Amino acid sequence: MTNPTPIAKALTWVIKEQIDVAEQNCLDYSIKDSLTVVNDLMMLSVHLGELGGDRDEVLALIQRVEDMEKSVRARPDYGPSSQKDDLAKSPVGIAIAEGFEPFPMMSTVQLRKHMEHADGYWIITKSGGVNTRSNVDVADWNVAAYINHDKGVSDTVVVELASLQQVLDNYKAIPDPQPDANGRRTQTDIPTWADIGVSLHGPRPGM
Repeated sequence: MTNPTPIAKALTWVIKEQIDVAEQNCLDYSIKDSLTVVNDLMMLSVHLGELGGDRDEVLALIQRVEDMEKSVRARPDYGPSSQKDDLAKSPVGIAIAEGFEPFPMMSTVQLRKHMEHADGYWIITKSGGVNTRSNVDVADWNVAAYINHDKGVSDTVVVELASLQQVLDNYKAIPDPQPDANGRRTQTDIPTWADIGVSLHGPRPGM
């Protein structure tokens, strides 16, 4: 548990009240209005983490908003025309579609996804942290792989920055971090994506 700031405490109360109302009424709104509410509440919840909100409370609020969005998507009147209006084009929405989830880390919000094949996870981040207004096309995103071992967490980081979509397309290519010969944690920096055989811009002409 963390000690939230006074502003974070106040915003937490506001978000909880708004989510309570939305959960009761959101499914009665039009698809467009429902997704606008979901997007606004997700933005507020992510921003709460940036303001120093309690991590567990922030994750719980984000989960409630995600569940609300799933309910909206499950409506029979949800279709291709309404998809233009949801938060799928935001960094949070794009990452959620790939199985990542926003979570507060230090004073910022990052994106994390657990590995299925190891006791580890990937973390996508950018300078200043992630929010729903972050530019997904600017090459200022990077990713690291983390795996828990008996004597610590080893990590492998790709230092070269890329667009969010480039990171999402290639994060699984990062080699799993391994402990040293004594089982202790290691930290490995990979300078560029090319160092692990990844071309961010696809195959060259004629290849």
